[in-house]
Amino acid sequence: MQEQGVKVERRVNADGAVCEIISVPNKLAEKAGDFRADRVDGSEIAAQIDKLAQGYPDSVRQDVQALAPLWARASGPPGDKAAEQELHRIAHDLAGQSTTFGYPLVSAMAGSLKLLIEGGAARRERAHAAVQAHIKALSEVLRLGVKGDGGPAGKQILLSLHKAVMECLPR
Repeated sequence: MQEQGVKVERRVNADGAVCEIISVPNKLAEKAGDFRADRVDGSEIAAQIDKLAQGYPDSVRQDVQALAPLWARASGPPGDKAAEQELHRIAHDLAGQSTTFGYPLVSAMAGSLKLLIEGGAARRERAHAAVQAHIKALSEVLRLGVKGDGGPAGKQILLSLHKAVMECLPR
């Protein structure tokens, strides 16, 4: 059975053997439209990322400020699943994008918070202190605009968050 758009052409090659030339439509090119990678200027992209990085703490401030109220709703009775999902979305976004904009410390903290939420922290009272420590640390690091890995202070923050996570694990 021949797929739509696939063309099969029988030919005789230089040795006299019969062969088939199969032409398959390029579906990806159809989806890309007029886009061509050779038309993209990498320096323009780098400049745009640099511009976004300059305002990164301000651009995520509202999301970071929403973490504590969301956590209160997610962890309190009766447990707000929508708040928990929004908390996870914010942590996921911060974990994924922060390094791109020069904030790998924020990315590491948010990634750890995301794992806590995925592990059911809202329903495990033992994990509440660890989540609260993550939220407080994220808020403070972004408030101060700590770029990069935060140096020795950043390592200390990550170590303290790691200890908080270890304390909430079942024994």
